[in-house]
Amino acid sequence: MKNKYLIGFFWIFIGSCLSSLSVASPTLESMTDDEMSAITGQALMSLSYISPTDANNLESSRTGGNTNTGFYRLGMEAKLELNANIKKLQLGCGGVNGAGGCDIDFDNVSLSGLKLDSNGNPLAMTREERASSSAELTNPYIEFAIRNPNSASTREVVGLRLGSELANGLLTIGENNGTINGINSLSGYMNIAPTTGTTQTAAGNLTQTITGRVNVGGCISGCPVGFTTDNKPLSIPSMPVSFNTKSSDVQGIRQTFATVGASAKVPSILLTESSGSRTANMPGCFWVLIVPLCNYKINDLRINGSIDNLYVDVSLQQSLGLIHSIPIKSPLSLSLQKQKMLWPNAPKSPVTNQYVAAEQGWWLAANDPIKLGALATAPGFTADISSAYPQVASIVSTYLYNNPLYVPFGDAVGSVFTSKLIANVNSVDLNSYTNPAVGGSPVRVNLKDLPLGAVQDVTSNCYGGLRFC
Repeated sequence: MKNKYLIGFFWIFIGSCLSSLSVASPTLESMTDDEMSAITGQALMSLSYISPTDANNLESSRTGGNTNTGFYRLGMEAKLELNANIKKLQLGCGGVNGAGGCDIDFDNVSLSGLKLDSNGNPLAMTREERASSSAELTNPYIEFAIRNPNSASTREVVGLRLGSELANGLLTIGENNGTINGINSLSGYMNIAPTTGTTQTAAGNLTQTITGRVNVGGCISGCPVGFTTDNKPLSIPSMPVSFNTKSSDVQGIRQTFATVGASAKVPSILLTESSGSRTANMPGCFWVLIVPLCNYKINDLRINGSIDNLYVDVSLQQSLGLIHSIPIKSPLSLSLQKQKMLWPNAPKSPVTNQYVAAEQGWWLAANDPIKLGALATAPGFTADISSAYPQVASIVSTYLYNNPLYVPFGDAVGSVFTSKLIANVNSVDLNSYTNPAVGGSPVRVNLKDLPLGAVQDVTSNCYGGLRFC
């Protein structure tokens, strides 16, 4: 839908609604005073004005805002239903925000009704349910921002906004086929509500040096003794991980990705004899009974045990082209402004607790958080968390220094002759080191572009077998 058709489309839409009204009788009938006093009603259209000095004028109170801008709103006091498909939606291509891009660029846009569970999370719909349902727009309006509204010679239209006091529907964009598509760019604001999710981590190799201390059975002097391993690979298995996302804002001009924070607790990382072998060096001297051991070296050190209670903070840079299904139950607006503008009843970020001003150009804004539902990565996908391995090695080293390994006397004597030792470490419990609830510092992991599973699948908004209509 091109820019020049947008306002025309709005007025045609309003006109079609008005033209559908009819009266019961072609002639007017007089009413008595008693009859009129018994009647209540509400106007179909409403007009409102917020002056530059009105307390509800957020733009006047905004730091750096224009203190001489008034807002005129023409509203329809009604609930409208709409089901629509738009093959290509582009607004603000070139324009004030530069050539080579569009403020809003969406492919294969569909708007329909929405099914929710008792907790407000979206439910799957069949194509027949989508095609036969409609989004609801409660009290739609058109609003003008006028600079110098009290001066006939200098007044100027500096903004136009189309909106609805409440939009309730399912907006899908593009197709969930594993590629980046649908939302090519977005200028606007929305908050992604916290949710839960699951993913599978990729198997990897820990190649960082580990240090610590060890107590040897029968040691009479010099224990616990320090040790340092080499960096031969220790295999880390693939694991299912549950995560909780944090409230995240998507905000700005021509955005192509969202940065979402999440927290996770990694299940037990099991280490066995087959996980790998390392060389361990123990500098200095210690005594086992009457035998002195100096600069002792174990050429084949293997570990049996687990690393438990590893808490992780995830920073996910997610392409907007991997988000396709957006359930909306929120005030919604589409605006065009000459300059940065804080419209009346603008969204307020739950992250910053600040009102969000629309930037110049086209701007799409949802006031209330968007609930995407429980997220899961696509089947077969594994998330690479190897960026956390250096931090894990460092924390494990600190743990093994504070909680020295114990090697029984017999195993220690045997290692003198075989240079092989299997260390049973049981549980390396990192709760107090990484759990923020008890003052720990979670390990940080950076991820990018997780392909999402069924919750982001797009059901066609068409009857029959068409994918898009």
